[in-house]
Amino acid sequence: PRGTMVWVNLWALHHDETYFDEPYEFKVERFLDDNGKSLSAHERKSFLPFGIGKRECLGEAMAKVRMFLFVTSLLQKLDILPEDKNNPPDPDPTKFAHGITNLPGPFNIVVKERK
Repeated sequence: PRGTMVWVNLWALHHDETYFDEPYEFKVERFLDDNGKSLSAHERKSFLPFGIGKRECLGEAMAKVRMFLFVTSLLQKLDILPEDKNNPPDPDPTKFAHGITNLPGPFNIVVKERK
């Protein structure tokens, strides 16, 4: 009906074995072509973190650049380690708490300035 809001369940789409072999494993090669270059949004087909169509995020390019700069500057300047090296956080996303975002269980980290 007119005015109906339609939402795509991106979590279900991004974890569908029809599109992603071993969807809970991080495999960067899913997002790269044979030459190691990033696939375009059209080539990624089922990966839609910024939406699609008329309602897709206008800030996608800016967000990607800013996040890249932010994360690389953090990793250049800081060592980020689990507080207890013998008991690191469980990286298994099937055990995360599900909601608007997926959250791992609580864990502590130590952040040290790189020398």
